[in-house]
Order: sequence, then structure tokens, then C-alpha cells
Amino acid sequence: MNDTVGLALGPGISYSAPASHPLASSANSSTQGYTVDRIQSPIVLDFYSDRGKEEIKTWYHKQPTTRFTRIEYRRDADGHFKHEFIVACLDNSTVCRFDRRAREFTRGYALKDKGTAPEDITHVITLADTESKARLDASKVLMSMDFRQQQDLEFILAICCGIQLHPRAKSYSLLEYNCYFFSWTLFITINRREFEWQLAPQSNKAWGETVKKLVGAIDGQNIIVRPNRVPFTSKSTRFGRLFPRPRVAFSQNNSRSEIRPDTYSSIKRALKEYTPSILSGGTLDLECLLFRSHFTPMLAKEICSVIQMTIQSGEREDMQMTREDSNSINRPNLTFDSTPDTSTTLRPLSRQKAERSLMKINNELVACIIPYVAEAINSASDFLQIHGMGSEEYVRLGMSIKKRMLNHFARVEGHGFGYAVHLIEEAEESMTEIWTFAQHLMKNESRLSFL
Repeated sequence: MNDTVGLALGPGISYSAPASHPLASSANSSTQGYTVDRIQSPIVLDFYSDRGKEEIKTWYHKQPTTRFTRIEYRRDADGHFKHEFIVACLDNSTVCRFDRRAREFTRGYALKDKGTAPEDITHVITLADTESKARLDASKVLMSMDFRQQQDLEFILAICCGIQLHPRAKSYSLLEYNCYFFSWTLFITINRREFEWQLAPQSNKAWGETVKKLVGAIDGQNIIVRPNRVPFTSKSTRFGRLFPRPRVAFSQNNSRSEIRPDTYSSIKRALKEYTPSILSGGTLDLECLLFRSHFTPMLAKEICSVIQMTIQSGEREDMQMTREDSNSINRPNLTFDSTPDTSTTLRPLSRQKAERSLMKINNELVACIIPYVAEAINSASDFLQIHGMGSEEYVRLGMSIKKRMLNHFARVEGHGFGYAVHLIEEAEESMTEIWTFAQHLMKNESRLSFL
């Protein structure tokens, strides 16, 4: 357990020990702009309060420049557990450093599920700040990216704002939303903004091939259908047999389920008539994609949604048929009889049971089809192209970030704190949501209230 706490606390301790200056707000500084020969104090980014946003605005507008053409992912050399952070190389030979740590005196709470309050810090290190510069020079550059065009610190601030307002990332969590997550998010989003993603010329053809494979997979289920409908009798009604009972066998698990044969026809027809939103300019926006590897699961999710809606539509028709059949049989008995008709009281319960059974059966059908969806989508490269100088470098950097995530969460899993696969999925989902949030901020500058 002590090793685990050390693993978690390491990043915060390794940075806080050699702190160069006490954290100070820009509101305490001179109203004049900063210069490259003047030492600046770090500021804590606060996107919640009006005062905090005003301090960020003052700090931003007092900078000699906010433009940069290079970003670096760095790791401290000191300490057993290495703190990681991001550095933007400004165009006047200064750098702007971005860090995350837990607040002083609250780090013990960071092991709790809800985490603790973070300190997201930015610090412009000028030529005059020899102490901070020497400490920066002692750190190691793990990854870097040079940009074709100048970028602005306002986007990094928008990402930091997204992190602080995100329901999970807003809290400092020792094992998840720590300095590592902060650095991953800044580095991948800043680089993502440099490149334009477009549909590949063969994307429509690739979709046609995908549909053929899906339809073939459905046909390959070796479905065995017995008589489509069974005549209704008083006996079958009493025991809830109020709907067709075809029999179907799935070849993959030899289970036997009750599925209407026309359900499969409806699914195949829906797939042939359906066009993914990404090909029709719909909701699956390329700008929302942060990781290229997310394209296939996003498209698969959309396809599964179409399959699910088709099946649900069939469910509603079957249930309506069930109710109509039940109502036609359950006519009012106008004769007076002292013996209660137990079959009448059983019919509503039987109908509910039948409806639940039908939904369960169709859910089983969805579960059988879903594995074929991702398999049918050969590769994201069939649909997507990344344009821009160094696009191969961007793909490589993305893989490097994923590798760092895997290594970190594998260690977390090794100490008994969750499963690496689930933690990675959650982290990537949070990063994508933060990326989308920042994109919306940049498109509507009126929302950049802190600038």
C-alpha cells in the first residue's frame, strides 16, 4: 500500500519540492506589460470565479507575446517518481510552462474517489529567470512537435478551462486525473488542432463493402426458422402464447431463441438503405475525433444503433399484435358465475411475460450481430485521411501518448486500483470531451470570458 501511495504522490511531491517562486496572482503585479528581462511568478488558473478569470485575462494580455511554434512534453529528472508537464516555446525566446498538481495540504484526499482540488499552473519563464530556466533545462524532453503556423496560448487556456469544468477531470485524482492526464490532454489536443481530417476518396466504396460483409455475417448465422405463427387456442392463451413462436438456432453458441424471421430481413434492408452520418455530413463530425483509433468504434456504435432501432421497431409491432390478439380473445363474460375466471387474471401477466421475453430475445440478437460490426470495418484508413505536413508524425505521437497511458494504468492496475483497459477508455473519453469543448470555445470567442 505504501508503494501505491508513493506512486500516486510522487508527481506532486517531485514538483512541489523545488518550487521556484511562491504562486502569485497577476493582479498583484504592475499594470505595465511584462518584458523578457523581467521574472514572472507562476499563476494558478481559476476558471470558476470572476476574480480568477480576470487574473487570467490580465496575465494573458500583459505578455509580450502569446504565440508559439513548438510544444514539448517534458519530465522532471529529479525524484524517483517523475513529474510531467508541457512547455510552449514562445517566439521571443521565452517559454510558457503548464503543470497540474494537488493543492498543498489536500494531497491526502486525492486517493479518494472524488479526488481533491487541483492547482493548474502556468508560468512564463523569461531569460532573466535563471533559476527556473536551469531547472527546466535539467528536465528531459520526451516528445515535441514543431508547427507550420504559429499557435496561440489562448487555445491551451481553453483546454485548461475544459479540464477544470469537466465532471471527472476537474478534480485532482492521484491515479487518474493527475499531471500525466493533464500533459497527455494538452499535448494531443494541441497537436490535433494542427491537422485537418477528411474523408478518403474511397470512403463510399468502403461503406458499400462494409454493408456487404455485415449482411453476409447475418446470413451466415445458419438461422433455422420453424412455422411463423401458431394458432391461438384457449389453452395457449392461458399460458401466454400470444405471439408467433418461430425457432432460431445461432450457429456460434448453439443456443435456441425465438426470433421472427422477418426481423433479419428488416435489419438487412435497413443497413442497405442507411448512410452513416460521417458520409452525409451528419452528427458524427470529424472535428470531434481526437484519436484516429476512435473512428471505428464510433462508426460501429452508430451502426449498432441502427440495428437496435430496427429491432425495437419490430418489437413494437410484435407487442401490438400481442395486445390485439389478447384483446380479441379476452372478450367480456356477461354470464354470472360465482367461480372466478382465473384465466382472465392470468392474461395480463402472461402478456407482460411474453413482452419481456421478446425484448430479451431481440437483445440476444443484437449481441450476436455486434461482434461482426467492428470486424466488417476493415480500417479507419479506408474512411479517413489526415492532411498536413508531418501527418505521419502526428500518428506516431498519438501512439506514443497511448503507450504512456498504457504503461501508467498498467501500474495502477498492478496495485489493485481498477483495470487498465477501463481506465484508458475513460481517460480517452474525457480527453475527447475536453477537446470538443475547447473547439466550441474557439469557434465562439464570446465564450472566452477569461480572455
